Amino acid sequence: MNTTHDLNELKDIHLPDPVSGWPPALGWWLVAGLLIISAIAGYWAYKTWHKNAYKRQAIKRIRQLFITYPSQPTNLAEQLNKTLKAVAQQSYPHAKTAHLTATPWLTFLDQSANMQSFRNGPGAALATLPYQDKAVLENSKALQKCCIEWVRRHTV
Repeated sequence: MNTTHDLNELKDIHLPDPVSGWPPALGWWLVAGLLIISAIAGYWAYKTWHKNAYKRQAIKRIRQLFITYPSQPTNLAEQLNKTLKAVAQQSYPHAKTAHLTATPWLTFLDQSANMQSFRNGPGAALATLPYQDKAVLENSKALQKCCIEWVRRHTV
């Protein structure tokens, strides 16, 4: 056997073709898709959170009013009406809610949130308490819940 002759017949080392970066593997497509979906969801959540900031402020204000005026139902009702009207004017700028009082105001509150707590429930106190000299609020918790529920549920 002639080993030199056999070695001369060997071909040089064949290197594989360089690995291409395109197209990426399936895992990278999934990561890219998840990043895009996360960015869209984050943007939507931020816009929703920012859009509902007035609701959070109004709820905080309503809770504070019940702490500030626990034994002054007339002042409490006046301030609640002002707070709810401010929310209504921000939510319904063309509805002209500023002039509404008494039954039309309570009707608007019920209709805008698909509720029945203002005309036929604890919210009816908002129409009568501001005009009474010695007003008595029988169920302040129910009134607070009613007002907060309206802020959360009213549709724009």
